[in-house]
Order: sequence, then C-alpha cells, then structure tokens
Amino acid sequence: MSVSFNVVWACTLVLQLRYTKGTENTDYPGGLIDFLESSRAAGPISLYFFMGLVDAWYQNIAYWIIGTLTNDAHITARYIGFYKGVQSLGASVSWQIGAREIPYMSQLVGNWALLVVSLPTMAYTIMQVEDRALDDRLLCSFVRDNESMVAGAYGWDLSPRQFTKPRSPKYLARHVDSIV
Repeated sequence: MSVSFNVVWACTLVLQLRYTKGTENTDYPGGLIDFLESSRAAGPISLYFFMGLVDAWYQNIAYWIIGTLTNDAHITARYIGFYKGVQSLGASVSWQIGAREIPYMSQLVGNWALLVVSLPTMAYTIMQVEDRALDDRLLCSFVRDNESMVAGAYGWDLSPRQFTKPRSPKYLARHVDSIV
C-alpha cells in the first residue's frame, strides 16, 4: 500500500510541475481544463479519483490500528477523538497555508513528506498488533448496563427471572427524572 500512496503522490508531482495557481492566467498547457474536454481532463480526473482512493485506504488503516489498541470502547473512543482532533488541527492549518498563499509545490512536498514520515511508524505499529481475544466479561457488562438503561427508560424489568410488562404510568411519572 505504501507503494500505491507514493505512486499517487509522484503522479501529483508530475501534474503539479505543469501547473501554478489555477487562475485565469494559468500556465497549464492549453489553459484551464474543462471536464468535458475528455482528452485533457482524463488525467487530472483519474489522479483525483486515486487521491481519494488512497486517502480512504489510509483512513481505514488508521482506524483499524486504533481499533486494535484496546478492547475497551471508552478508551477507543478517546483515541478516535484525539485522532479526529489532530485531523481538525490539520484542516485549520491548511486554511492558513492557503490564506498565506504558500506555493502549491511547497504544499505538495510538505504533505508528501508527512506521508513518508507516517508510513514507517504505521508499519511498525501494524507489526506490533497482537491477537487479542474479546473479553467476554467486558462485553457482557456493557450489554447488561445498556439493557438496564434502556429497560429503565421504558419501565421494563429485565431481571434474569423473566421479562415483565411495562410499569404503570404513575411509576414512570415518579421515576422519570432518576431514569434520565
């Protein structure tokens, strides 16, 4: 997969070498590209498609790695929150890079460098993944807690004995604050 990532970035570099800012006075051969000009637009459109594809691969790998770090849903949620926070930070930085009119070639090289730096650490992390059995006690307590929370909200008694009918509206009216 790292080969695919780098091939897409290399193709992006080849395209970028013929392109500057994308204004009306572009120096891209033949001027601005209309997607209806299939002979000129096929290359950039294909490249854009493959950029989206490798981005999706990268995201899937990242989420898979995060998911293998622990079986605890609460800890995984924190890891995902941190990951999404770093993504949001990157998005805010990208706005500033655009506002300061950093040359596109510098942006491309910077992004490619970040990718190249991340791939060895990602590969190392993947090689360290251990096969973990799902802790049944953790799963059962999670299901039991959620069942009791839902059951309490609807007035059901899910005791091990049997399922019972919903409690009366008077009971629910008195205990609705404690349930919610």
